[in-house]
Amino acid sequence: MQAVISFFKQSAKRSQVWKESIDFISISSLCETKWVDRHDSVLKFTTHLIELSKALSQIMKWKDTNSSSKALTLVYSIKQGEFIIALLCLADILKFTLPFSKQLQNKSIDLMDASAAVKDTQSVLEETRKYSDLYFKTIFEQAQKLAAELDTDIKLPRLVDRQKHRNNPALASAEEYFRVTVFCTVYDEILSDMSLRFSKNCLQSFDLRLLLPKVIVKLESNKLKNRMEVVYLRSSQKILLSLPVSVATAETSFSTLRRTKTWLRSRILEDRLNCLCLLHIHRDIVPSTEKVIERFGKSKRRRLQIIL
Repeated sequence: MQAVISFFKQSAKRSQVWKESIDFISISSLCETKWVDRHDSVLKFTTHLIELSKALSQIMKWKDTNSSSKALTLVYSIKQGEFIIALLCLADILKFTLPFSKQLQNKSIDLMDASAAVKDTQSVLEETRKYSDLYFKTIFEQAQKLAAELDTDIKLPRLVDRQKHRNNPALASAEEYFRVTVFCTVYDEILSDMSLRFSKNCLQSFDLRLLLPKVIVKLESNKLKNRMEVVYLRSSQKILLSLPVSVATAETSFSTLRRTKTWLRSRILEDRLNCLCLLHIHRDIVPSTEKVIERFGKSKRRRLQIIL
């Protein structure tokens, strides 16, 4: 998928062919850091797969051997049954992970809400994996329709008695083969990665919210007794207030720092830099200019009278 996107972006002439085929809708690359943008790229690629194939087929007729040969290779790749089914399976997974990613990027979310979102997303993915026979049937029907529009078929690949480099289950139908080798494999990888990132010990650390008064009054007596054994209660509450859920706030700080510390302020001190960044980020709570000048004038005795 990234090879197809890079193929069009590497040349203005190829990009023009793509834009003309879908009314000048741009195609975005797979972002490595912003997962929401990555989801949008995959969904957009899946939606416009037919137009991509037509654009590549048009480039295949060019006299430029470099472009035409690469377009031929990419057309052959995106028409493979395994690629079509894997793309649809990925788009199906993103229906569940996209709201989860957007929720984690929210600045107002706390640790307990994030923990609940993780558990809800994992439970939905596990249920889909458990009843893969029902869910994959719909995906396979969509893949067959998409393959028919691409003028290709979803066929059972060649099977041998001994296979070393890919899965080779002894299944009679193409639907069962791709369900086992593609659908179940993709879901198992996603669930394994989420279990690794959000382990049980990691989710248990989110219980710091239990130190809040509104949560403590709802606890049972035995649980409350165990929580009262914490010696550094005040320190734990400070960690809870300052612990970010995701990197959204950090990304905002980096962008603000890049705009604030320019070449004209290369020798700025750390205190002033921190204050300028805070003023830039929290514009909604910044006091008026008159109040800032008045406080600056009252801070110590000055030769110039600047109090308004």
